[in-house]
Amino acid sequence: MKIRTGVAAAAALLIGLFAQVALASADAKVFQRLDQDGNGFLTFEEAETNDDLAGAFDDGDENQDGLIDMAEFQKLEIDDE
Repeated sequence: MKIRTGVAAAAALLIGLFAQVALASADAKVFQRLDQDGNGFLTFEEAETNDDLAGAFDDGDENQDGLIDMAEFQKLEIDDE
């Protein structure tokens, strides 16, 4: 019984991990599309191409450097338009 429980727990963990990787990959694709100059950061001008991101830019820019990096972007819930 303990082995089955362990296998089920491991399977659930792997499913969760794969889901996170898929979401991160989707976020990366959206980020790369928005990052028009390819420098790894989103400026407000680049963010303006997405209404949700433009509206959340100031809150998403956690370190207030005027840029959104990938880590900051992944914390935002942005609809890909």
